[in-house]
Amino acid sequence: MDTETTEPGEAAHAAVPAVAAVNGPEDDVTDWLSIDWQRVDDDVRRLRQRIFTAS
Repeated sequence: MDTETTEPGEAAHAAVPAVAAVNGPEDDVTDWLSIDWQRVDDDVRRLRQRIFTAS
């Protein structure tokens, strides 16, 4: 699944590919060491708390 984004003022039909890929080719190598894992953990913890509070 590729993501697309539009520039401000552009119509949706003039979408340009986003820089960050959600799902990409299987042969695409992810640099796991460049990921800020502390931020990812914080985001997941925050989202879990929001889900818990909402339910």
